[in-house]
Amino acid sequence: MADLFFIHSNHPAAIDHARADARERLRELAPESLIDQIDGPGWSFISSRNPFVPYSLSSDPEGTAVVIGSTYELDGPQVSDLRVPSPARREQAIREYCRRLDYGLAISIADHEVLVTADWLGLYPIYYYHEDSAFVVTTIPGLLRCYDGFRPAVDISGLVGILLLAYSCLGRTIFQGVSRLPSGQFLKYERGGRITLESVALGTSPPAPRNIDEAVDSFDAVLRGVVGAATRETNRSIYLSGGLDSRIIAGYLHQLAEGELTAITLGDRRDIEMRAAARVTAVLGAAHERVPINLDDFPAFAERALESDGMSSGLYSLNEYSFSEAPRPPVLTGFLGDVTMGASHIGWGREPLLDAHTFHAMFSSANAWGLSPGVVRELVRADDIDDVILDVWRRLRDEYNSYPGPPWQKSWWFDLLHRQRLLVGRGPKIMALRSWPVLPYVHPDILRLVQASPLPFVADRKAQIELILRKFPELARLPLARLIDRRWWNLIPRKAHFWTPHVDRVKDSLSWHWHDKFDPWEPRVFLRTFDFDGAGWRILRDEARVRADEVDDWLNKDVVLQLIPPASTEARLRRAIVEATGRKALLGAVLCCSRYFS
Repeated sequence: MADLFFIHSNHPAAIDHARADARERLRELAPESLIDQIDGPGWSFISSRNPFVPYSLSSDPEGTAVVIGSTYELDGPQVSDLRVPSPARREQAIREYCRRLDYGLAISIADHEVLVTADWLGLYPIYYYHEDSAFVVTTIPGLLRCYDGFRPAVDISGLVGILLLAYSCLGRTIFQGVSRLPSGQFLKYERGGRITLESVALGTSPPAPRNIDEAVDSFDAVLRGVVGAATRETNRSIYLSGGLDSRIIAGYLHQLAEGELTAITLGDRRDIEMRAAARVTAVLGAAHERVPINLDDFPAFAERALESDGMSSGLYSLNEYSFSEAPRPPVLTGFLGDVTMGASHIGWGREPLLDAHTFHAMFSSANAWGLSPGVVRELVRADDIDDVILDVWRRLRDEYNSYPGPPWQKSWWFDLLHRQRLLVGRGPKIMALRSWPVLPYVHPDILRLVQASPLPFVADRKAQIELILRKFPELARLPLARLIDRRWWNLIPRKAHFWTPHVDRVKDSLSWHWHDKFDPWEPRVFLRTFDFDGAGWRILRDEARVRADEVDDWLNKDVVLQLIPPASTEARLRRAIVEATGRKALLGAVLCCSRYFS
């Protein structure tokens, strides 16, 4: 894990109690973790981390600074820059960390002010709470209970956002008075009690590529630089899923690292993803570690998720907890490559009839993964529920319209800063429990390059596909983990007999019927583990139904029981993964409200 708890208060007794309680809880969450504690006049700081976390600490009587994560740049800011006497220089340093961290956070504590920021996308979660006599910053919402003055109460607007989108939005959480630091900003707390949020510009975009060759060369230079720097600082291993994103990173790792490589894949030997990943490791000569996913562990994983995340990121996936069952050196990942460099979700914001990008289309696509406004209206108990839903919708619309660039980039930014950051983005934090993920695709240089590129160069993952074809042709020849969509099986064009596609269809059909009749194993790991009818999710469904009475003050019990069927009943969802995500958000909201508020 890599977490922190900071409190400033006018009452020494409150600090003493919070410090002792936070330290104990952090130790319970990870008994083997390394803990640092630094106390100052009117404040206390505690951090907990596993041995693999990139961690920098600088402290003296003048102040304290901590950085979790790395910029993977030789000329990046130093932690000592956050401790200089000049307030202006400290602010400049915190801005640089926001721009350059690919994943992590930075905090500067001085006598008169506190500065804190995360990576520019805001993937690393930072929560803060403020009242007249205290200010608390933490990476785990559950730790807020360590402060005696914190009285958990439901934030109806935050709850509505979670149910509509399956994750928190607009900086709100399920806890009243608790906010999550927005992306691209740093927080400044002054000892008089004033809090300000200041925006950080991503930086100047490079010149737009004039053709696909320049685009591929530019992306290649950035990824090669990040992976090369990471291999100098971290272990030579990769989290390999069998898809395009991690395969490209594996290619760079093979070229740049010295010594034996290790690839880690979640799932079973029979899975499509595992088979695709195994062929990649065979070509690269890498060791292949298979990490099984036990669906019966999901209730325990959900319990940990509610404590560490408080439904800020929903309950979309619990798979990564299997990865964190054992300590592992830092790993490179292909995380978010499809939506950053690949721009694969920009079509979500397109109105087909108008051939234009609009917020209405984007919200409709995002809301498909949550519960409809009509369902939320019947579900949440609040006299002004219609006004709350409308307010959330309007603020999301205003945020969409505020993004810079051409219309397609508004859809790209909205998806990246909402669903990818908050729902999908919970994965790296789980991996950091006992390891540390390196995320080349979210490096700010990649974001700036996509922002500068014309749409035809990045849409439909064109730049990614061209890059693997040109730089790693031996990997491009291997099948990707996309059994259903035949066009992804071979990226390199090849001559085929006229009957080949027909023979392939017959083989696929026979294979499907064989598995359907004689082998019930679902070979798609994502479908097997995300399935709301899976063993682990059935246990959680029954637990949520039992607790429905406890949360009836906030969530209509009758609607809850209608949307969350008992374990003995099939959910029978038309779109198994998409529709289940909203039900899981409701399930998590029930368990979270029961845990903290009942």
